[in-house]
Amino acid sequence: MYLQLKQFLLKHDLAAILLLAFCLRLLGIQHTNDVVFPEFFRDYYSVSSIIRGTSFPLHGPPSILGGFHFGPFYYYYLVPFLWLFRLHPVGLIIGSIAASVGSIYFLYKLVYLWFRDYSIARVAAVLCTLSIYSVRMSNYVSNPNLLPFFVLWFFYHLTLLADGNDTWPNTVLLGLSFGCAVQLHVTAMIVLPLVLASVLLFTKAKVTTRSVVVFFSSATAVLGPYLYYELVTRLDEVRRLVHLGATQLGAHTGVLGNLSALYRFAEGTLVPAINPEYSYTYLEPNYLYYPLAVGVLVLAGSLVYKLLRHQFDLNASSNIHVGRPGVVILISWIASTVAILLVYRRFVRYYYLIILWPVPMIALALFIFWFKAHFRMYYLVIGLWLLVCLLELYSYETLRSGSWSEFYSEYSQIRATTNITEIGAPGVVVH
Repeated sequence: MYLQLKQFLLKHDLAAILLLAFCLRLLGIQHTNDVVFPEFFRDYYSVSSIIRGTSFPLHGPPSILGGFHFGPFYYYYLVPFLWLFRLHPVGLIIGSIAASVGSIYFLYKLVYLWFRDYSIARVAAVLCTLSIYSVRMSNYVSNPNLLPFFVLWFFYHLTLLADGNDTWPNTVLLGLSFGCAVQLHVTAMIVLPLVLASVLLFTKAKVTTRSVVVFFSSATAVLGPYLYYELVTRLDEVRRLVHLGATQLGAHTGVLGNLSALYRFAEGTLVPAINPEYSYTYLEPNYLYYPLAVGVLVLAGSLVYKLLRHQFDLNASSNIHVGRPGVVILISWIASTVAILLVYRRFVRYYYLIILWPVPMIALALFIFWFKAHFRMYYLVIGLWLLVCLLELYSYETLRSGSWSEFYSEYSQIRATTNITEIGAPGVVVH
């Protein structure tokens, strides 16, 4: 029975992981409190207006810096979800959950392409599935929160291109994912072209005239409304974006602070409970602390014992091999993001770093396999991390602090007393 179950799960591992991811993200959705944020009303107003046919945005949400707007794809992506739920606001959150689960699918596929090992892909996907950071991000709909899905989708087809797959379906999907991602946040506008250029320069990617035309045509198809808006406004958004880059990027004295923000991102996304900036739980001592404490003591004791007895094999092989496309994409992805954020002259906010998700989970998966090569107790490491996730999920009070039933009355009141355009609703529409 056990062997049959094991074989079944190994055969359908991705489906099981995605089902678990969806269930965890759906947990308590009817009590989420995201409706208290003004931008939620802005998004609901914009998407519902598209469904009703009263307006069709040509640009998306505004940036808090620079006065420019992102692309409108974010609003149009949420349309089928809100329509499916008959304009019930929970449809917006379902759209965010769908993107989160989709990002885990592409993470699994991408890690396998890079490392050619289903075990590493499986562990990385499970880690991301159980991550409280990923769960929390999926329950809050916002344009940067959709980035992981479209960025990983883009990297997946970019890896296929670097491996020699220059067929038109792959190139079309590469262009579509690129066009979607760059409309969601300014970090994607900068990082993705740099990663694309790195792959074209440092891998054996085949680039033909046909593939270039297909890529730009598919990307333009998604960017169409935004490009039209730019032409109508004489590149107003481009000028604002260039001005932002000229004034906010450069040498400054806050580099150490930005470097600290990058460290807090890695630490907080791995174990949010120990970092207040990324902690979405209200932790109180409970019975889960005891096995966690015992496990940490046993692990620490075994490591000290092996070091004292010189039983630590530094020559052990972890059997982790990564292909050239994976190396180029990972290095250019991380390096370009870090470089941009280090020279950013303002405080680096946590949502600027979503472009890097789920790099910490990939790193943790690789560490687990390295640990496996050196220590027999690697299952204890996985078990302890799972206990931490369970502890955080057990204490996840944020999901139970609001009520959807109050949304319509709140929305009606805010719309009656507030000009929706003041909180970022599209100002240029096609009727």
